[in-house]
Amino acid sequence: MMVLWLLVIFSVFVAFGSLEIDQLHQNAYEERLGYEIELSRYATEQTLLYLLATRESSHAGLQYQQRYSPRVNDPFQPGLFVPNGPTLRLDGRRYLGADQLDFSIQDASSLVSLRSKDDAELDYLLTQLGKAKSERERLIAGLRDHTDRDGDVRLNGYEVRSTRSVGPINRFLVSPLQLKDVRGWVNAFTESEWRWLFQETSIYVGSRWNVNSMTPTSMGMIGFSRSDIDEIIDWRKTNYIANLGQLAAMTGEVARIDPVMLAFTPSKYFRLGFKDRTSMAWVGVTMTP
Repeated sequence: MMVLWLLVIFSVFVAFGSLEIDQLHQNAYEERLGYEIELSRYATEQTLLYLLATRESSHAGLQYQQRYSPRVNDPFQPGLFVPNGPTLRLDGRRYLGADQLDFSIQDASSLVSLRSKDDAELDYLLTQLGKAKSERERLIAGLRDHTDRDGDVRLNGYEVRSTRSVGPINRFLVSPLQLKDVRGWVNAFTESEWRWLFQETSIYVGSRWNVNSMTPTSMGMIGFSRSDIDEIIDWRKTNYIANLGQLAAMTGEVARIDPVMLAFTPSKYFRLGFKDRTSMAWVGVTMTP
């Protein structure tokens, strides 16, 4: 009988020990996997930064095999930004980097700028999220009070003297994530709505509408029809739009859109996006001359 009890105790001990060892192995595996993902993200990020700094840009995007060569750019020179060779598109499409890490490059000037003085652009995004006019006005007023340089309170807005909570920063946001710090914003959206909003907005000087890199939402905002948006997206999968005449021939919508706001070459502001099996991240980049 004693032997039987000893066997039972020994079996329980072995089972418990096996579970502990298995958990330690699992933790070690997860830690190693996380470390490898971080290395892959860092390698991909540094490679992209190097390519952005040393390769030529074109109407289509970043020509990663064509080294940059200093030159005097004559704006009337034909074919100045015509693609020549493989190109990384700047419209947020997904690519695979180091160790199959998912990454993207988005021309950030083609997004809605949170610095813009034109409230109509942000109002359009909030409308797409189903916000009523009164709520849109309140949210936008709060954001403007949060980022402007004065202490004056807007209608529906707030300043330091009108709240006991953390007051406005009175300067431009350095990340779209800071929208959650604006009073009244954090609980106004679901997590999926926040993800969509982050993808559509930028803290850079924006409203430079490049149809080669705009999101479908932004194209709809400036006046393109659904059929025109689908045609542009389908066309730029393998092609590009180089000028106003080509855009007009494709859509016929240019007459209703301010041509001054349109662009056909990349800006110097980019958002690098990274996605692994558990998380997403992005890095904002400003390229200097």
